[in-house]
Amino acid sequence: MNIAVIGNGSIGMRHANNLLHMKHSVSIIDSDSSIIASGILSRKLNGCDAAVICVPTNQHLSVLRKCLDKGLPTYIEKPLGNHAQVGQWRKLSQEKHLPLIMVGYQLRFHHNIQHVVTTYGKNSILGGALRCLCDMSTWQGQSGKGNFLLEMSHEIDLAMYLGAGAVTSSVSDMKDRYAMITFEGGWSVELHGSSKQYNRSWILNSADGDVEFQHDDPESLGNDMYKDSMRHFLSAVKSKRRIAQGCTLSQAIDVLDVIRKVSDQ
Repeated sequence: MNIAVIGNGSIGMRHANNLLHMKHSVSIIDSDSSIIASGILSRKLNGCDAAVICVPTNQHLSVLRKCLDKGLPTYIEKPLGNHAQVGQWRKLSQEKHLPLIMVGYQLRFHHNIQHVVTTYGKNSILGGALRCLCDMSTWQGQSGKGNFLLEMSHEIDLAMYLGAGAVTSSVSDMKDRYAMITFEGGWSVELHGSSKQYNRSWILNSADGDVEFQHDDPESLGNDMYKDSMRHFLSAVKSKRRIAQGCTLSQAIDVLDVIRKVSDQ
């Protein structure tokens, strides 16, 4: 396939390199706003079979529109956009004849998570506590300092993917980048964006007992989940089947809605 990777930052180049190793053709398109605003982007999408959007968060919606105009199946890096855009994203998702859209919540494809899902099945996971600590004081992302929940939303998506229901309560401190969110179904997500250490710990309650995973090293998360996520997307593109394992547009909008509720409390 010929894949357009829109955005040449670190995540864009990660996806581009992975796609090249998978023997696909890759067209890397700069995320410069003048390219996106002009007709240049649309012309560069000609002849592509799918697109991967890795531009800054505030450009996701406008770039996706260009891809939709071409009818391209599209993979969008998380987060979709600002939590204030929930209504705009929801309206877009209700349009008819949308092509395949998948959102890059790659923790769904982490080998430990897949082991649990394969071994127990999601129906036998009774709840869990997901925790993420990192230091965002020097974060240069488009949404990180303004709303750390957007950049740390992997665990929110993961809880919802594994069975968490609606939000039942939340405590947050946007200035100190901290949040504790509890969901129906025995789930909680705790996020520390001002931690001086990196740690991800996930405790899942299954019918056969608790299962705990801990990651003290960012590199321990590895590149495999990125590759597996992209393979899943491209397999769905090729077979024209739904993305059973990946994050759909509507599911990613639900994550934004959770962030909106926590942020607006």
